[in-house]
Amino acid sequence: MPKIKLFLWKAAAGALPVGAQLVRRHISSTWDCARCGAPETSTHMLFHCDFAAQVWNLAPLQLGHIPIGTPILEALNLLKKTIVLPPVGIHTATLFPWICWHIWKARNQLIFQNSHFSVIETVTKAVQDALAWQSAQLALPKVRVATPRPNSTTTLTHDFLCYVDAAWQQQSSLAGSGWVFQATSHSEKEITTFSAGCRRFPSPLAAEAWAIKSAMLHALQLERSDLLVLSDSKSIVDALNSNVSLNEIFGLLVEIRSIRNRFRSISFQFIPRLVNSIADAAAKLSLCISGNIGLDPGTLVFV
Repeated sequence: MPKIKLFLWKAAAGALPVGAQLVRRHISSTWDCARCGAPETSTHMLFHCDFAAQVWNLAPLQLGHIPIGTPILEALNLLKKTIVLPPVGIHTATLFPWICWHIWKARNQLIFQNSHFSVIETVTKAVQDALAWQSAQLALPKVRVATPRPNSTTTLTHDFLCYVDAAWQQQSSLAGSGWVFQATSHSEKEITTFSAGCRRFPSPLAAEAWAIKSAMLHALQLERSDLLVLSDSKSIVDALNSNVSLNEIFGLLVEIRSIRNRFRSISFQFIPRLVNSIADAAAKLSLCISGNIGLDPGTLVFV
């Protein structure tokens, strides 16, 4: 992305306004890192600060060690050789520039807004942006189409859209879920992403149903009683819209239909997987993170 190219060029050229540069230009009297108090150089801020190190450790990358004192250009060249690990779904894009970008944004939010972004939030946003960029590039050679949205007649009757997806590993039977709430009102620009930890399920269909159920319960908890649920699982959407039973997920469908009665207005609509990339990324990341750091099932909030 052009802004990230410019950012990385500034980092390589020693032009980022980090502490060391600000002291050198007589703009600041201290070059201490806002997080750990060490001298803040570009290399320290991006790789060796405790916060940055935790981000890189959690990122789904096969990444070698970058020694302290490594010149920034050499460190970036090392990052170009990293491999994105499954099941994140990044195949044709690179992840490390987005991680660098969000470490920088988190640093600036801390200094100028006193906003604290967690390690998980930083990694999540980087993965989401990389997936969105990858999807956009894959769509470029094709005929340009407006961003797919649910049809207008349905959208207008609901206050919120809920994009929902699940990720499932056959070897372990572990499943992760992710969903995105988006306000339909032009006056509201709220988009929030959530995930509900990891659980074991016998099939990907059961994981998808669990994700829909979790998203609906969370919507009720947030008092969002007008909802359009958007899923790329056509069989589940068809079953919910026609009241047909599926033996494989019979119990989950009964629970979803019971929860549905607690909404003022709720609909279910099928969407293509390409349109559901952010929820898909949240689901895959929750599966990856839970497996890596042993999180218990629970609600992880990614904003």
